[in-house]
Amino acid sequence: MHIFIDETGTFTGIGQPLSISMIGALIVPDKRLRSLEKEYAKVRKSLPTQNGEVKGKKLLEKDIAKLLPILRHTT
Repeated sequence: MHIFIDETGTFTGIGQPLSISMIGALIVPDKRLRSLEKEYAKVRKSLPTQNGEVKGKKLLEKDIAKLLPILRHTT
């Protein structure tokens, strides 16, 4: 089992100006990791990056549409 965790936002805390922050996780079974990595590597080339990292805030609807089938794949 592989667990990938990522965060976004400033996590300023209570009483600070309104700021949305979020933590997300992706859990991938061992038997699915290799195929997921291969599928993602093909799509990653076309995704927007900042300093070499794919940035969710820069994804367009068409980018997300490329990723969803990969994440839904269950075998």
